[in-house]
Amino acid sequence: MTARFLDPDLKPFVDELNARTGATVPTIHERRAGAAALLPEFRAIPSNDTSRSSVSAKDRSFPAVNGVVSTRVYAAEAAHTRGRPTVAFIHGGGFTTGSVDSYDDDCRLLALQLDAAIVSIDYRLAPEHPFPAGFEDCLAVVRVLRREIPGMLGVAGDSAGGNLALAVSLAMRDEQRALDAQLLLYPAIDPDALDNGSYRENGEGYLLTTADMRYYYDAYLGGRATGLGAPSHADSYAGLAPTVLVSAGFDPLRDESRILAGRLVADDVEVSYLPNPTLTHGFQQLVPRIPAATMALERAYRAFRHLLERAN
Repeated sequence: MTARFLDPDLKPFVDELNARTGATVPTIHERRAGAAALLPEFRAIPSNDTSRSSVSAKDRSFPAVNGVVSTRVYAAEAAHTRGRPTVAFIHGGGFTTGSVDSYDDDCRLLALQLDAAIVSIDYRLAPEHPFPAGFEDCLAVVRVLRREIPGMLGVAGDSAGGNLALAVSLAMRDEQRALDAQLLLYPAIDPDALDNGSYRENGEGYLLTTADMRYYYDAYLGGRATGLGAPSHADSYAGLAPTVLVSAGFDPLRDESRILAGRLVADDVEVSYLPNPTLTHGFQQLVPRIPAATMALERAYRAFRHLLERAN
């Protein structure tokens, strides 16, 4: 068996964060404040990096079941617009944190890498708004995009956003309006998996913990792994769009992606499974600070762009 090792550029950062972690269980307000405070440290974007400034951003509201859903639409200004695909992006954050603001840099980079319009969805968060609120918000936006856009429409999400992205893909398939491609970055899709092998290996000390995931699922699902709140419970994935599925080796969620990849293949869904054995959960937010994370994300984006361009 090959020995595991954490990326050497990433290990000091992980060790530093572990040293800061307190023994008390944070409140939801403390979680949100802590996530916001850590974001600049995660990214460490050089002050002379102006590439993201070439991407335009415009806020837009979409009609939804309970009013409107706010989004932010990104497009690379220098790129052509004719035939450009659109991607609905659903941010992570354990269903309880995150926003279009906290993922602004990610979406600007995604617009550049994909040469696509990115619609970042500011869905309602748990615990104030448990399932199905956030899912309904995301589905409402994607339904409108599917009606409006004659070209290619994909969906992408990381972690909890990967859960929502897969759930939206399943719902759109069931409505006979399947999407054209999906990108799932280390998705959190199985609330019943908290005692599997990757949780036992990686449930402490690697940025995301078992206790975190238990809290997130309880906040989102209220202890009920029901319907599209737990996309791993889907009877079949047949008919879903070609998929790029990304995992990290030092992630409690790793095995969920491995199982999902196998089920997609069994259901004749085209899938590019991209494991990253030396990285942790959340490495999308470690770009450009960690070179290996940058390379892994670029590889995933290239694969996703290929699916979008091929479908077009």
